[in-house]
Amino acid sequence: MASHPSEVRSRAAQACVERFSARALAWGKVDCAQIVAHHLRGLGIKTAPLKGVTYRTEEQAHAALLASGFAGLGEALDAIPQLERIPWGLRLVGDIVGFQTEGGLWDMSLTVLITPQKVLGIHTDGQVASLTCRPEGIAAVWRATPCRR
Repeated sequence: MASHPSEVRSRAAQACVERFSARALAWGKVDCAQIVAHHLRGLGIKTAPLKGVTYRTEEQAHAALLASGFAGLGEALDAIPQLERIPWGLRLVGDIVGFQTEGGLWDMSLTVLITPQKVLGIHTDGQVASLTCRPEGIAAVWRATPCRR
């Protein structure tokens, strides 16, 4: 018997916590795109924009994104058919939350909602952590619909 979508979403989010919590930022292995990709794979969603892409620095990561034809992370997520942008007020555990960034190369920083008020993402100290999520500063929220397996 198939699991309810909310159970699948919760399990996938918890798997991200178990794999990435307290790990240090390491481009191409532990970064916001890798956390989200792991989460999406846990939902049965293919991560085509990352397939075969390798990078070891922030600049290489950004160049790989641009080479894939996307101007930013938001545009890359918008290209995944199983994701849809939703308002913050409709969020559920397992949704992807993008936060505005200031300056730098990126249009946003991506996180996974692990409780209604907490996300898993890269803290300013460079460690993956559970962070309190406030609506201000949110650039976008995507509903990730689990695929049947």
